[in-house]
Amino acid sequence: MGLPCIVTDINGCNEIIEEGKNGWIIPVKDENAILNSMRNCILDRNKNILAAAGLYDSAVNSDSDVDSLFAQFTTRIVDINSGELLSETELENLGLDAGSYDQRLIMNDPELSEAISSEQDQANVKRRALYQTIYFVEDDSGLETIVLPISGYGLWGILYGYIALE
Repeated sequence: MGLPCIVTDINGCNEIIEEGKNGWIIPVKDENAILNSMRNCILDRNKNILAAAGLYDSAVNSDSDVDSLFAQFTTRIVDINSGELLSETELENLGLDAGSYDQRLIMNDPELSEAISSEQDQANVKRRALYQTIYFVEDDSGLETIVLPISGYGLWGILYGYIALE
């Protein structure tokens, strides 16, 4: 799922969203359903990151395993232009949190993204985030795996995924 939508069960919204495929449909004025849908968004993201790293297999693992498996990761934010990891002070100054940062949500924020020249913009996304979340798995001997978010142009729009480097 790319950027999922959480919509209420009203005409129009419930005709566009396919439950669990491109978002979640919740009852009108149901706060618990909103929270559960948000948790599902995070659960799906974490499962995709784990699967990219080879740490999650839906035939073996269940949703209840995700939190403990994901705890193996250290989540950091990198400055795309410099390649440097941001310090806690830099994150605080920018108002960013490594655990909840999602570059897809800030693509149109001029403070946190920049325009892409038409020569470089093959996917026609127009802007790119200045910062990106990356995920590290370390063992006793040091860095074991890095998981990077990736995106590219698909048939009907932008595709999002993760790639792991060992």
